[in-house]
Amino acid sequence: MNCPYCQTNIKEAADKVICPDCHTPHHRECWEENRGCTTYGCSGNPQTKTKPVDIGNRTVGSIERMLVQEMHSAEMTDCPNCKKQIEKTSQFCKYCGTDINQKEDGKKKFEEEFRMRYRNSIKSKRKRFAVTLTSISILALLFIISAYFGISKLAAYYDSDDYKIKTFLGEWRNSWEGKDIEKYKELLDKDYIYYDKDGKPVKADDKIKRMQWTFDNYKKIKLKISNIKIIIDSVSPDYANVSFRQVYTSDKKEEAGTKTLRLYKGEENGYRWKIFREYFE
Repeated sequence: MNCPYCQTNIKEAADKVICPDCHTPHHRECWEENRGCTTYGCSGNPQTKTKPVDIGNRTVGSIERMLVQEMHSAEMTDCPNCKKQIEKTSQFCKYCGTDINQKEDGKKKFEEEFRMRYRNSIKSKRKRFAVTLTSISILALLFIISAYFGISKLAAYYDSDDYKIKTFLGEWRNSWEGKDIEKYKELLDKDYIYYDKDGKPVKADDKIKRMQWTFDNYKKIKLKISNIKIIIDSVSPDYANVSFRQVYTSDKKEEAGTKTLRLYKGEENGYRWKIFREYFE
């Protein structure tokens, strides 16, 4: 666009002034030299201002009222740069010369970019939430599977003969240390026979009498069991051979040796392990 004063092109980077009345751009030096707009007929042109205006028979008061009415009748808006009131139809601000359309376009671009970034942020958050939820679900599933197999394995162990025999040995030792003859008798099978160091067999009734005498005459009894070996009969799983090192201690004697218990479980004893042979070496 050419400057109306010097009739030369106004470069984009040049210092320019836009007339607030007719919105015509000028070189700043041309504007200052002319002391205003150089467009013919523009109210911002000093030459136009010096010309008298025929107001007919109107009074000053009527003219002022007319100008106020015209100002209020025009639809106004805020300049996006200086915030002063200007007509909505204006392309340039008459106070600061800002290009209104350019400001509005910049505002729209900013709002569009803001909305785009907001949508991308929401998508990113939803994606992270989905990944987190999936990870938690997988971990929970793995935990449930591990717990299931762990509980199943534990339940299988507690139901195994190995565990039941070890529990039986604990009850057998507690009957000694607690000097509980009734509990001791419950652990013996009806065909129980004990073989001492000399190899002489002792039946259940005689063994129970010996134990009762020991319980009555000894103040304390302590049994220490170690090196337990359990062998389930491969032919008949209702029979088991249990051997271990036993250290017997009481207030009157102490001895150590290898104890072997032959165990049996069957329908007649409710499938509970009981001792039917006992050896001590």
